[in-house]
Amino acid sequence: MSHQSKRQKTTHIHVPRRPKFMGKELLAAELLLIIFELAIADCASSPEELCLLPYTLSHVCRKWRDIVNAAPILWTNIVFSLHKPIDLEVMSPRRIRSGAFKSNRSGLKLAKHALRRSGDHQRLRVIVEPLQDRDRDRRSVDEMTRLYKFFRLLKPSLHRVKTLQITVNDSFTGAWLAGHVTKLGPLPGLKTLSLRCGDPFNVATCQWWTGERLVDPPPPPGRLMSTPLLTHLTLSVTHFFTVDLLALETLQGLESLTLTEYSLLMQERHNPIPLLKNLQLLPVLKHLELDGLLENDPADEIEGLLQEDAEGLAKLSLESLTFQRMSGSFMEFFLKWIFAPSLTTVALKHANYSRDTVIAVAGLNSERFPQMHTFHISDSCYSIFQESLAHLSWVKTMSILRINKCTCRRRHRSIHDTDIFVPALERVWDVSEQWHCPQLVDLTIEVHGGYHAHELRACIRDRKERAMKRNCYQPPAIIQRLTVTDCECHEPLPDEYRESMARYCPDFQGPRRKFKVQLSHREDETTWHYHAPIGGWQVSDGI
Repeated sequence: MSHQSKRQKTTHIHVPRRPKFMGKELLAAELLLIIFELAIADCASSPEELCLLPYTLSHVCRKWRDIVNAAPILWTNIVFSLHKPIDLEVMSPRRIRSGAFKSNRSGLKLAKHALRRSGDHQRLRVIVEPLQDRDRDRRSVDEMTRLYKFFRLLKPSLHRVKTLQITVNDSFTGAWLAGHVTKLGPLPGLKTLSLRCGDPFNVATCQWWTGERLVDPPPPPGRLMSTPLLTHLTLSVTHFFTVDLLALETLQGLESLTLTEYSLLMQERHNPIPLLKNLQLLPVLKHLELDGLLENDPADEIEGLLQEDAEGLAKLSLESLTFQRMSGSFMEFFLKWIFAPSLTTVALKHANYSRDTVIAVAGLNSERFPQMHTFHISDSCYSIFQESLAHLSWVKTMSILRINKCTCRRRHRSIHDTDIFVPALERVWDVSEQWHCPQLVDLTIEVHGGYHAHELRACIRDRKERAMKRNCYQPPAIIQRLTVTDCECHEPLPDEYRESMARYCPDFQGPRRKFKVQLSHREDETTWHYHAPIGGWQVSDGI
């Protein structure tokens, strides 16, 4: 008996039991579909990864594949890249000249599959990415061929498109696209339209060195297609439409307008009057961004044109206004001839230093902008920020990002011509104290090194002590919210300043602590700190 039981114990094979909570269906199909929708909606990856995400989910298991293939809402992101990399070591010249390569059949196949899976869904998001090729002739032919093939594929589904974003890098392709867009039928469901054209390889500058004469084609005469529900519009005006041909009177529901490379014509580049006349036709326009060409526009010529064409102030319903790569004289006279009672935010990006730019910032403190309280400046010359501080008495929210050096293409002189960037958020006079930005309560700033962090902490501490002092004449406001970010050119924010800033500011948000291993992609440590100490303070030597 004992021998038999012993034999049974040695020959018994243990089969592990599945836990009771491990059922056949862990999550219902409806719940998985909701999770997939949230994953695609919150995906912050590149457009190509966003397009490939449904394919990735469908390869996990058979159940997920059935759910993904049966859900049209997961296939609404149609991404087609005009760029197909060329590996000269692997590809033969015959393959590069083949029709399959020129039309990018692999990308067209993915787009066709996504369009078929989307069914009759009415919220398609179409994104076309540009071709990155330094060969101008090959770039022009390949971009136009692939874009033409893609439009033939997309034409039956144009009525279902909600967002259309097309970016090309060739001027001839942009001119062809402008003529093709004008021939499209009405798009009743389109709400966001973006047509951009640029030259990232700076061919216009290279032709001066090579001696070649490359003339960009003029934009063809035409108007936008019928889009009654359009709310967001981005146009590269240089390569697509002139200001007079925008036909903005048909876009009564437009809320956001972005004009890149504002105009190629000299008269329109100098004179903002044609643009102001068109903007008055948009009754609900809230956001305007002008991304133009940096040129030294003569102020006398602009003023003469304005006196001839101006008929009074242009009343606009703007809430935010952004100038990017615009000349100071254009900004000055544009702000001089508008009346925007709802304007609250102004942003400067990639601005060169000039007295006209400072005068334009000073003009924001006017009765024509009674609701103004937010100012953003980034990727601009630090002299603009330093000289504009004295004119920002109205600002309550301000962000200062990547303002640590002179970014101008031409040398200039100013009262703040120095190699060292100082925050200078307060200014002490001989008799009394006059504080810059006395109403400032929300500040976002990029810290450059230990000395900059020391000065910023002293500024916050002194403002708080001054505001809490009794019988103080015109005390400044206490900074209630402070957001500090690290730069790429100096050491990260030291812990001592992090703790003290959190003590002086009720709502402090600092950068994540970084270790030396995480900074290996930066330059040598000797470039992190300033070249010389200032005011007797020795600068930190990094980590």
